Parts: sequence; C-alpha cells; structure tokens
Amino acid sequence: MLNNKAVVIFASVSITLAIITVAFGYTGYSLHGSLDSTFFIPPAISLAIGQGFRNPISDLRSEWGDPTGQERYLYFPPLFSLVISSFILKTSSIPPSQQAFLGTGILSAIAILLTSLVFYKVATLHGKKFDFLSAFLISSILFIILRTLWSIMSRPETLESIFLATGFLIALGARRPWKLIISFATILGLMAATHPFGTLFFASFVGLFFSFIYKWRRSLAYTGAVYALGVVAFFVIMQASPYGIFETFTGVLNHSSHELQRISIDLAVVFIKSPHAILYGMMMIFSAFFCAHFYLRHRDRIKALFPFLIFATIICFLMAYFILIEIKTYYALLFSILIFSFFIYYITHVLNIRPLKYSLLLFVAFFAVLSLKTLLIFPFYIKDGTSIANGRVEFEKIIARYPRTDMFLAGSLWVLSENYDQFHSISDLPMDRKTRPPLLIVLDQNQSYMELDPTPEPLTEVEGCPLIENRFVGKIPELFGVKLANAMPGYGFAVYECK
Repeated sequence: MLNNKAVVIFASVSITLAIITVAFGYTGYSLHGSLDSTFFIPPAISLAIGQGFRNPISDLRSEWGDPTGQERYLYFPPLFSLVISSFILKTSSIPPSQQAFLGTGILSAIAILLTSLVFYKVATLHGKKFDFLSAFLISSILFIILRTLWSIMSRPETLESIFLATGFLIALGARRPWKLIISFATILGLMAATHPFGTLFFASFVGLFFSFIYKWRRSLAYTGAVYALGVVAFFVIMQASPYGIFETFTGVLNHSSHELQRISIDLAVVFIKSPHAILYGMMMIFSAFFCAHFYLRHRDRIKALFPFLIFATIICFLMAYFILIEIKTYYALLFSILIFSFFIYYITHVLNIRPLKYSLLLFVAFFAVLSLKTLLIFPFYIKDGTSIANGRVEFEKIIARYPRTDMFLAGSLWVLSENYDQFHSISDLPMDRKTRPPLLIVLDQNQSYMELDPTPEPLTEVEGCPLIENRFVGKIPELFGVKLANAMPGYGFAVYECK
C-alpha cells in the first residue's frame, strides 16, 4: 500500500493532523474548543483528585440534574467525563485541567485517524486505486474536520466521533451477522452512555445498514437484536458508573426537561457568521440529492425498501432538527463522517465530468484554507499567549485576596484553579443578585460572556461592577501585517468586583 505515493501523502497528512491535535490539547490551545467545557471537564477533574463526581461550578445544570443540592454529575450521561478522568493523575506536576485537555486532544487525534481510515476505505471501494485526487480531497476534508473538532474538543461529541468511525469501519468490513450485531450493540451501548443524540443517529444508521443488505425480516430481526443488546450494554456501563443507572437516568431526564426547544432567527446569524456552518449546510443539501440519486439508480439493490426509507427519513429528520431547529451546530461533527463519505464516494466513483469534479475539489479546498487560521494562530499562542501555568500563577493571587468570595467565571477560566466550591459559571450569574455581593466577575479575553468581539483591552465596567485587575494580553496575532484574530488567544483574564 505504501508504494502508492498518494497513500503516503494522505497518511502523512492524517498523522500530522493527529499529532497537532495532541499538541493543541497538551498546551491548552483547546480554549476556544472549551465550548461547554464547564459542564463536562470539572466533574472529571473533581473525581480524579478525590472530590467526588460532582460539578460545583455549573450551578444551574447541577441543580437540574441533582435537586438534592449535592451538585453530583447527574445531568448528562457520564462516560465522556469518566474517560477524561482516566487521563488525570493526582500526583502529576501538570495541572489537572491541562491533563484533561491533553485527554481531549488524544481523543480528537484518535477520531481524526479513524475518520481518515473510513474516508480511505470509501475512496477505494469496488477495487478503485487511491490516486492523488483522492488524497487531495480527503486531506482537505481532514483540515475542515480538525477545525470542527478543535471547536468542541471538550464536549462528548469528541468521544462519540470515535465510536461512530469505528462503527462505519465495521460496516465497511465485517459481513458475518453475529459480528455485526455484537459490534454494533457494543458501540450503541457506549454511545448511549456518552450522549443521547449520537445514540439516535447510530441506531438509525444500524437500521439503514441492515435494511440495505438483508431482506426485511432478517433486517428487522438483526436491527432489533442490536437494539436489545445495546440496551443491555448501556445498563451494564451505567450501573458501573459512580451513581448507577437509576439516579443517572433520572438526573438526565430532569435536565432534559429544563432544556427549551427553540426555533430562532439566530439560525440565520449562525450561518452568516460561520463559513463552516455554510459548508455543512451545503453538504447536508448535497447529501439529500446524493441519496435521491442513489435511490433512483440502485433501488433494486435495496433488500428491504420500506424500512430503508424509514431509517433514511429518521436520519434526515435528526440532521434537520438538531442542527437547524435547535441550532446546535456542533452536532454537525457527528454527521460529518456520513455526509463527507457521500461526497467522497460521489467524487471518486460517480462523477465523470472533469470540470465539475475539479470545481468541487476547489470548493472543498477553499474551506480547508479557511480552516488553516486555527493552525496559523497556534504559534502566536505558544509565544505570546497566557498559558494555563502562567494564568494559574496570576489567578492564585486573586484567590489569596478574596479567599471566600464567590467568583463567576467566563469561558475556560475555570482551569485556573481547583477551588471549585468558590467558582460559578458566568452563565449562572444571577441578574437579580440572588447570590449577594460581594462577588467577582472574571471575564476571558474572548469576551465569551457578552458575545462581544475579542479585544486586547477589557471593558472598564461589567454589570455595574468596576474593573480591578487586568491580565489581558495586549499583543494581537499578525502574519505579514494581516491580523489573524482580534485578540491573543490564551488564559488572560479581567476581574470585576461587585460590592
């Protein structure tokens, strides 16, 4: 295989991106990727350092999941946080938060490698030789996926991407029913213990897969067997978790009942502001046309047509509902392996019109170039940004001055200390001042709290509270005179005192 130069190029890109992802994690460059990290990483650290599987920082979600007030991590399936906890050594000189980010980087690297292998297998179906066109196409897509992974490294979708890629590899390889059933059921149980949405998606894929290759009686029997064994696997995993199946399941349901479903004009804003959202939206539309084209040309190859159409419809509904209606664009990562597989298959196996083929390649390459911004800023973060270690040293001075004051932290600033009982997520900042002053508001340089543009200088006042400490970095990352970002990424912070 390695005699093929195109394969060597593709493999080199895949391995290089995986190594870069680990470097992102180890250095804490996943700070933009700390989207929702407050909800998932502190429980992992708390468990690893012997303070219990709990989250004192996210007051609201902890209360939703655990009405007893013990702040136990019951508002989400536990497997992702438990896996991250396994990367953290209490005796290590590396800060626990940095060890946790290293764990997310390693998981992301595994996801990239497995996903690249799926794409390779799709491109070489039917005995097709892997050529430079395929290498260029898949490498471009991997840069896009790296950017997406980086933005959500600290969410359970990172772990679910590994499970999904493994499931797709099994579907592209194994053909003995009992191997498929056991493998799919195990993956389904693991996914259910990680995130509800990915579970629904993979369960639908299993039904779609079996209905394509088996007559309807066997397809439904095999699908049902996967579901039944998947439930058993899920129960075993959950029962082995810190709080068992009943309390965790009840907590997840309580949390879900508080999440508002919404249709919002924010959708248009998301697609306008994010080129990658536009890309995934167009890929979703392409997938719909590809599926229609496939159905019209290969309808006679589908063994169980009616179940196949049902499961295909469910997958389309899930994509539309969770990404478009709930505006949870990070779920696009879970769909990416499927929709990009469709795209790769179409380019490499179906499309014969060269001008159109090369136009589509340039289209993907354009978004790959946009994704390079993440890589270009990384050296500036290493050179001039505030590292986790330096940020912790500076923040310890604040804790020493205010040892018993409640602190509401924005973004990823919870990584600066393990004084979790003193910390609160800024999203829980009580506008009615339920938590009475004195309190501190601590903002990150990304201005994530008020969704303002990042800035080298902090605001002088927030929520009527004056600035008392400025640890922002004044430098702006520039390359050949071109500004790459509005502010230096890192763990700089600004503190506001509310008296």
